[in-house]
Amino acid sequence: MVDENRTIVRRGLIQARDSHHPFFQIFSGILNRPIETEEDIGFFVGPMLNAGGRITSPYQSISTLLASSLDAYVRVQDLMAVNETRKSLSRDAYERAIEDVDSSAPFIIYIDENLEHGLLGLVAGKLSEMFHRPTAVFTRDGDHYVGSLRAPEGIDLVKILDTSSDYLLRYG
Repeated sequence: MVDENRTIVRRGLIQARDSHHPFFQIFSGILNRPIETEEDIGFFVGPMLNAGGRITSPYQSISTLLASSLDAYVRVQDLMAVNETRKSLSRDAYERAIEDVDSSAPFIIYIDENLEHGLLGLVAGKLSEMFHRPTAVFTRDGDHYVGSLRAPEGIDLVKILDTSSDYLLRYG
Protein backbone atom coordinates (compact mmCIF):
# COMPACT_ATOMS: atom_id res chain seq x y z
CA MET A 1 0.00 0.00 0.00
CA VAL A 2 1.17 3.47 -0.79
CA ASP A 3 0.18 7.09 -0.33
CA GLU A 4 -3.45 7.74 0.59
CA ASN A 5 -4.32 4.03 0.68
CA ARG A 6 -1.94 3.57 3.59
CA THR A 7 -3.55 6.52 5.40
CA ILE A 8 -7.09 5.23 4.79
CA VAL A 9 -6.21 1.74 6.03
CA ARG A 10 -4.35 3.08 9.07
CA ARG A 11 -7.36 5.22 10.07
CA GLY A 12 -9.71 2.29 9.48
CA LEU A 13 -7.57 0.09 11.73
CA ILE A 14 -7.69 2.70 14.49
CA GLN A 15 -11.47 2.86 14.16
CA ALA A 16 -11.75 -0.94 14.23
CA ARG A 17 -9.54 -1.16 17.32
CA ASP A 18 -11.48 1.54 19.17
CA SER A 19 -14.89 0.53 17.85
CA HIS A 20 -17.81 -0.27 20.08
CA HIS A 21 -19.42 -2.10 17.15
CA PRO A 22 -20.34 -5.63 18.25
CA PHE A 23 -18.58 -7.29 15.31
CA PHE A 24 -15.15 -5.80 16.10
CA GLN A 25 -15.47 -6.31 19.84
CA ILE A 26 -16.55 -9.92 19.48
CA PHE A 27 -14.04 -10.75 16.76
CA SER A 28 -11.18 -9.21 18.77
CA GLY A 29 -12.31 -11.22 21.79
CA ILE A 30 -12.38 -14.45 19.80
CA LEU A 31 -8.92 -13.72 18.38
CA ASN A 32 -7.87 -12.83 21.91
CA ARG A 33 -6.16 -9.70 20.61
CA PRO A 34 -7.11 -6.40 19.00
CA ILE A 35 -7.37 -5.91 15.25
CA GLU A 36 -4.31 -3.69 14.75
CA THR A 37 -2.52 -4.42 11.49
CA GLU A 38 -3.14 -4.82 7.78
CA GLU A 39 -2.31 -8.50 8.28
CA ASP A 40 -5.12 -8.83 10.84
CA ILE A 41 -7.56 -7.61 8.20
CA GLY A 42 -5.94 -9.50 5.32
CA PHE A 43 -5.46 -12.85 7.06
CA PHE A 44 -8.24 -12.98 9.67
CA VAL A 45 -11.11 -10.54 9.16
CA GLY A 46 -11.19 -10.46 5.34
CA PRO A 47 -11.09 -14.22 4.73
CA MET A 48 -13.77 -14.80 7.36
CA LEU A 49 -16.07 -12.20 5.81
CA ASN A 50 -15.38 -13.55 2.31
CA ALA A 51 -16.14 -17.13 3.40
CA GLY A 52 -19.87 -16.43 3.48
CA GLY A 53 -19.89 -15.42 -0.17
CA ARG A 54 -17.66 -18.30 -1.16
CA ILE A 55 -19.67 -21.21 0.20
CA THR A 56 -22.96 -19.97 1.68
CA SER A 57 -24.20 -16.48 0.91
CA PRO A 58 -22.71 -12.98 1.07
CA TYR A 59 -25.79 -12.05 3.10
CA GLN A 60 -24.40 -14.11 5.96
CA SER A 61 -21.41 -11.74 6.16
CA ILE A 62 -23.57 -8.63 5.80
CA SER A 63 -26.01 -9.77 8.49
CA THR A 64 -23.07 -10.49 10.79
CA LEU A 65 -21.70 -6.98 10.30
CA LEU A 66 -25.13 -5.45 10.89
CA ALA A 67 -26.07 -7.63 13.88
CA SER A 68 -27.02 -6.11 17.20
CA SER A 69 -24.89 -7.00 20.18
CA LEU A 70 -27.49 -9.57 21.25
CA ASP A 71 -26.97 -11.91 18.32
CA ALA A 72 -23.61 -10.74 16.95
CA TYR A 73 -21.66 -13.32 18.94
CA VAL A 74 -23.65 -16.22 17.47
CA ARG A 75 -23.38 -14.77 13.95
CA VAL A 76 -19.60 -14.28 14.26
CA GLN A 77 -19.26 -17.86 15.54
CA ASP A 78 -21.36 -19.12 12.61
CA LEU A 79 -19.27 -17.15 10.12
CA MET A 80 -16.06 -18.47 11.67
CA ALA A 81 -17.40 -22.02 11.28
CA VAL A 82 -18.16 -21.29 7.61
CA ASN A 83 -14.60 -20.00 7.21
CA GLU A 84 -13.22 -23.22 8.72
CA THR A 85 -15.37 -25.20 6.28
CA ARG A 86 -14.04 -23.03 3.43
CA LYS A 87 -10.47 -23.72 4.51
CA SER A 88 -11.09 -27.45 4.68
CA LEU A 89 -12.89 -27.62 1.32
CA SER A 90 -10.23 -25.56 -0.46
CA ARG A 91 -7.40 -27.57 1.13
CA ASP A 92 -9.07 -30.84 0.09
CA ALA A 93 -9.66 -29.56 -3.46
CA TYR A 94 -6.05 -28.35 -3.70
CA GLU A 95 -4.74 -31.74 -2.55
CA ARG A 96 -6.93 -33.55 -5.11
CA ALA A 97 -5.74 -31.16 -7.81
CA ILE A 98 -2.06 -31.71 -7.03
CA GLU A 99 -2.59 -35.45 -7.53
CA ASP A 100 -4.42 -34.99 -10.85
CA VAL A 101 -2.65 -32.20 -12.73
CA ASP A 102 0.21 -32.57 -15.17
CA SER A 103 2.79 -30.46 -13.37
CA SER A 104 5.02 -30.40 -16.46
CA ALA A 105 2.35 -28.76 -18.65
CA PRO A 106 3.04 -25.14 -19.63
CA PHE A 107 -0.55 -24.23 -18.62
CA ILE A 108 -2.10 -26.12 -15.69
CA ILE A 109 -5.76 -27.09 -16.19
CA TYR A 110 -7.83 -28.77 -13.50
CA ILE A 111 -11.52 -29.71 -13.60
CA ASP A 112 -13.48 -30.64 -10.48
CA GLU A 113 -17.17 -30.91 -11.32
CA ASN A 114 -18.17 -30.74 -7.65
CA LEU A 115 -16.08 -27.76 -6.59
CA GLU A 116 -17.91 -24.71 -5.19
CA HIS A 117 -17.66 -21.70 -7.49
CA GLY A 118 -16.27 -19.59 -4.66
CA LEU A 119 -13.29 -21.88 -4.24
CA LEU A 120 -12.13 -21.92 -7.87
CA GLY A 121 -9.87 -18.89 -7.53
CA LEU A 122 -8.35 -20.08 -4.26
CA VAL A 123 -7.38 -23.43 -5.75
CA ALA A 124 -6.15 -21.84 -9.00
CA GLY A 125 -4.05 -19.37 -7.05
CA LYS A 126 -2.40 -22.07 -4.95
CA LEU A 127 -1.67 -24.24 -7.99
CA SER A 128 -0.25 -21.30 -9.94
CA GLU A 129 1.92 -20.35 -6.98
CA MET A 130 3.14 -23.92 -6.53
CA PHE A 131 3.94 -24.63 -10.18
CA HIS A 132 4.85 -21.05 -11.25
CA ARG A 133 2.72 -21.13 -14.37
CA PRO A 134 -0.72 -20.08 -15.57
CA THR A 135 -3.49 -22.19 -14.08
CA ALA A 136 -7.19 -22.65 -14.82
CA VAL A 137 -9.58 -24.41 -12.45
CA PHE A 138 -13.08 -25.30 -13.68
CA THR A 139 -16.31 -26.72 -12.34
CA ARG A 140 -19.51 -27.69 -14.12
CA ASP A 141 -22.44 -25.31 -13.93
CA GLY A 142 -25.39 -26.86 -15.73
CA ASP A 143 -24.48 -27.39 -19.37
CA HIS A 144 -21.27 -25.35 -19.30
CA TYR A 145 -18.14 -24.85 -17.22
CA VAL A 146 -17.18 -21.94 -14.98
CA GLY A 147 -13.56 -21.29 -14.21
CA SER A 148 -11.02 -19.11 -12.54
CA LEU A 149 -7.55 -18.45 -13.86
CA ARG A 150 -4.41 -17.30 -12.09
CA ALA A 151 -0.90 -16.69 -13.35
CA PRO A 152 2.48 -15.54 -12.15
CA GLU A 153 3.22 -11.85 -12.45
CA GLY A 154 3.95 -10.76 -16.00
CA ILE A 155 1.55 -13.15 -17.73
CA ASP A 156 -1.49 -11.44 -19.25
CA LEU A 157 -4.36 -13.90 -18.87
CA VAL A 158 -6.86 -11.63 -20.63
CA LYS A 159 -4.62 -11.60 -23.68
CA ILE A 160 -4.48 -15.39 -23.58
CA LEU A 161 -8.27 -15.61 -23.24
CA ASP A 162 -8.73 -13.19 -26.14
CA THR A 163 -7.26 -15.85 -28.43
CA SER A 164 -10.07 -18.23 -27.41
CA SER A 165 -12.92 -15.74 -27.14
CA ASP A 166 -15.01 -17.53 -29.78
CA TYR A 167 -15.33 -20.50 -27.39
CA LEU A 168 -16.16 -18.52 -24.24
CA LEU A 169 -19.52 -17.14 -23.10
CA ARG A 170 -17.78 -14.38 -21.13
CA TYR A 171 -14.51 -13.65 -19.40
CA GLY A 172 -12.55 -10.81 -17.97
